[in-house]
Amino acid sequence: MSISRHIAIAIILGITLLGTLILRDANSTEISRASLTILPMGQLSRYARELFTIVPPGEFDGKIEVVSTLPVVALTLRQRDLTFTSQPVIP
Repeated sequence: MSISRHIAIAIILGITLLGTLILRDANSTEISRASLTILPMGQLSRYARELFTIVPPGEFDGKIEVVSTLPVVALTLRQRDLTFTSQPVIP
């Protein structure tokens, strides 16, 4: 069985977004960090393993924190084999 996490982030403003993504475990301990740049009216859609240098294998229980001075729209998905499930996004 293969399990992956996917995140999509969009900005609806005419301004370039410069931010940070932080991968945290279930205890809110930082695991990895990545810079985020999204062009005006643009979007980013990646698997967590494409964004971070360290992603624990298997059933990872944690969160991806988006740090930005601009408002964003976000969606997270969990992929288990061929099944996709939306995950909660908490502002």
